[in-house]
Amino acid sequence: MGAATLNNPHIEAAFFDRFERITEEHAARLRELVRAYFRRASATQRATA
Repeated sequence: MGAATLNNPHIEAAFFDRFERITEEHAARLRELVRAYFRRASATQRATA
């Protein structure tokens, strides 16, 4: 069991395997992913209201 970070040694490195690896245009890609997440969350919230 290797630690993923020194600050959070209880998080398994495998936890990060489910996330997209961002290797280029870091800020732009992260913005896209966050916007998509909030669009999905907003749509789900409207559908369940």
